[in-house]
Amino acid sequence: DGDGAVVPIFFFTIIVLGGFVLMNLVLAILWDAFGKTLRRFQPLRLNFTSRGEAIPHDILDMKFADLVQIVTDFEKDRTQERQIAARSDPRGLGPKSVCVSVCNNAYFQNAMFLVILVNSGILATDHYPGFDEEVQDILSVINL
Repeated sequence: DGDGAVVPIFFFTIIVLGGFVLMNLVLAILWDAFGKTLRRFQPLRLNFTSRGEAIPHDILDMKFADLVQIVTDFEKDRTQERQIAARSDPRGLGPKSVCVSVCNNAYFQNAMFLVILVNSGILATDHYPGFDEEVQDILSVINL
């Protein structure tokens, strides 16, 4: 018998706790694989670049996380420079650069997040035996 107030509480608890357990399991597997990869390549230290230039010792002595942060900041600055150059030179805009600039726009990202959130809420309202036809029509129009 599936009636009563205990059933929704039970399934909500199972879904939430199960989601956390599975998420932690996936993260633990990724963490372990990343650690193995780092340990495997850690003894390998090259003091020269592919062009034969010496790598400065301050870079060689950096922690991996710090180096990743510096490279990420460099890429972010480079992306911003490209966006500024694309805005100042409209003749060089191709479809790819227009799409990239639109997708990197904060307003577009927030709008997409809102659309996904509304869509998730609408899909969460689907239940058996269903709503009245008027409410179903409204939900289908909102869900597009």
